[in-house]
Amino acid sequence: MPVDTVKAADEVFSRKHSLEIYSTIALLSKARFSTTEVAAASGVAQPEVSKELKLLSGVGLVLAHGRNDYERVDDPFWEVMEKLAGAWL
Repeated sequence: MPVDTVKAADEVFSRKHSLEIYSTIALLSKARFSTTEVAAASGVAQPEVSKELKLLSGVGLVLAHGRNDYERVDDPFWEVMEKLAGAWL
């Protein structure tokens, strides 16, 4: 199912720590991950990471597998985030 890119852009880049969280997810070596893993790797507090993951799930960029378990979907968004992370962070 294709991601609605306009909706996704409006939602995902409007918060303070979004770039750190999204680039961390993009750089993970595996597609499936936990909220705790992203918080530890990004340095962002777990409640903030949880909020972002719920948002990403809502726009179709990650799949939720329970309360704290997620999976990155195969989408060009993550390739862009990986490149951005390499250039900016």
